[in-house]
Amino acid sequence: MATPVTIMGISAGLNMINQIQYLGCIIIDDDNKIYTSQNINLK
Repeated sequence: MATPVTIMGISAGLNMINQIQYLGCIIIDDDNKIYTSQNINLK
């Protein structure tokens, strides 16, 4: 799933990941900003 998410971009990629049950992801962009899908809980 890494390639489609990379090609789609952060917003569209996270939207797709959030629609797939039992799948989660963490994306770190070039500015070190962290994006997580709904299935990931950072505490």
